[in-house]
Amino acid sequence: MKISRRNFLKVSLAISGLSLTSKLPIFNSTAFARKSETCYGICYDSTKCIGCKACQIECMKHHNLSKEPESEDPKILSANAWTFIETVNVSGQDVFITRRCFHCKDAACVSACPTGAIHYNKSGIVRIDQAKCIGCNYCVANCPFNVPSFSLKTNTSWKCVFCTGKEKEGDKFDRISKGELPACVSVCPVQALTYGKVDELLEAAKNRLEELKNEGYKNPIIYGDDEAGGTNVILILGYDDLKSYKLPSKAGIPVGVKIGKYLKGPFNSIPLIGLLIAVVYNRISSGKIIPKENL
Repeated sequence: MKISRRNFLKVSLAISGLSLTSKLPIFNSTAFARKSETCYGICYDSTKCIGCKACQIECMKHHNLSKEPESEDPKILSANAWTFIETVNVSGQDVFITRRCFHCKDAACVSACPTGAIHYNKSGIVRIDQAKCIGCNYCVANCPFNVPSFSLKTNTSWKCVFCTGKEKEGDKFDRISKGELPACVSVCPVQALTYGKVDELLEAAKNRLEELKNEGYKNPIIYGDDEAGGTNVILILGYDDLKSYKLPSKAGIPVGVKIGKYLKGPFNSIPLIGLLIAVVYNRISSGKIIPKENL
């Protein structure tokens, strides 16, 4: 769908006017402070993974993401698939890598969300409040890992919630507050996925690197210690070839979002913010941002 210049200007003016009167938390600038006593995460050891895909199947099952058998082996993250295992060729070797939300400490999606729908819980997990999501696709456009996925059925974005609850009692999908492991971790047969406090996971990952070097790996690395301010999902990789793993070497907040964050302070309600939103709306309408999944 294309938008005419006249309608584009109308949208620009309308949203600009809204920005003068509303107090929407546009470009949230607060990064989550990593605290060892409250910050929990997952470590994925690619050198242990056998590619059984039990993690992705259990995730779909637990969260009722899909009832179609053929969808149990997704090739991209979507509203129906919050994690999957991909085979990539690194240094001439076929290896496995997990695809999922990293739950970044300085998350681009949290910074870009205009309504505060994407937020951190007390453990630093990045969640999407479906009641607040307006389907603007800001998160989809700005995530360096291409994680959030837009659903045409709900007109909202979806992604991994780390098996945490909706911050209210009685959430049937909540495993963490019950003392249970995340669904994906609970079924891993070789402990390629482990759950715990992030600082403890990092320490264990560093020890694992020494083991890998003794096993013959030349340049094993930890991914997630510094990327995007540090992440709640940490990867142990047998090789330092991030390009082959299809991982960004510099994962952070896009420049446009950073500009918006600084504008929020002294110029919180300037019409320029409305214009920027309208520009993105025009890109979505023209098909440059394509929803991944028709949930």
